[in-house]
Amino acid sequence: MENNAVKVSVICLTYNHEKHIARALDGFVNQKTDFAFEVLIHDDCSTDGTADIIRAYAERYPDIIRPILQTDNKYSKGIWIDRDIVAPLAKGIYIAFCEGDDYWCDPNKLQKQYDFLTVHPEYSACVHKTVFHNLSTGEDVMVPDISEDRDFSLEEITLTGGNIFGTNSVMMRTEISRDMPDCFRAAGFSDFQLFFYAAAQGKVHCLNEAMSVYNVGVSGSWTQSMMDDVKRRIHHCEVFLDLLDRIDDFYDGRHHEVLQKKRTEMEYLLYKLRKDRKAMRRPEYRAYYIRDVKYETKVKLAAAFPALVKIKHRLKGR
Repeated sequence: MENNAVKVSVICLTYNHEKHIARALDGFVNQKTDFAFEVLIHDDCSTDGTADIIRAYAERYPDIIRPILQTDNKYSKGIWIDRDIVAPLAKGIYIAFCEGDDYWCDPNKLQKQYDFLTVHPEYSACVHKTVFHNLSTGEDVMVPDISEDRDFSLEEITLTGGNIFGTNSVMMRTEISRDMPDCFRAAGFSDFQLFFYAAAQGKVHCLNEAMSVYNVGVSGSWTQSMMDDVKRRIHHCEVFLDLLDRIDDFYDGRHHEVLQKKRTEMEYLLYKLRKDRKAMRRPEYRAYYIRDVKYETKVKLAAAFPALVKIKHRLKGR
């Protein structure tokens, strides 16, 4: 190890992740680096055994694990946990992320990203491919689906709405997470603002290596509960639209064109959730409406003619 100064701070937010947290912690402490790193793990007053597991790891790895164990739930009070509580405590010049129900699967992850950012100061963030693992079906999907190292533009990041990378693949310069303006605050969001702000500050590079696993469908997770509730999804869209407007104002319209593209897509989704077919047919939403009609037709045909679908799949497999 070069010296004892912490170079990378890992932020791990957790709540009721008793079934998953040990695997996440193992992914942290098994990292092989030539620099010192720390793990700031924030437990938001879990009601299961998550905090006890964190305490046990902190005792075994006191030079790495720095627990922040709350006695009351901060998220429910609208507190921006990563920026306002955890990031200010970070000692590293870079920050990496991994929530307590996900994990890293490459012991050299931190070293590879640290090396890239150190050599390329014009880059604000370095990410990599992530295996999105569906806990219900066992299906794995690679995100992003790339075949070589490449940069990602602000437009690409904006139009995917924060779904372009796994959060646990990100390493960025600490000041980006720490200094994010208040206008970027929005309940139920974090990835989009983080990725957008990083891309607006500098370049974002993606390594063509899968070094983390993101678990989809974790019982009780915010994402799962939101997807199962139409009213919550509608509110989510409304909050996102307001966020896009605030970001647009913050940059004095410098990124208006790309933000407006995303706004149009979210407006269409909002009308779709409200089942407002008349609004969905407006000219500005034509591309999204046609896409949905094609998809619905495909689903109906598959249901009506299942034998043809099987034949098609067999032919594709040849």
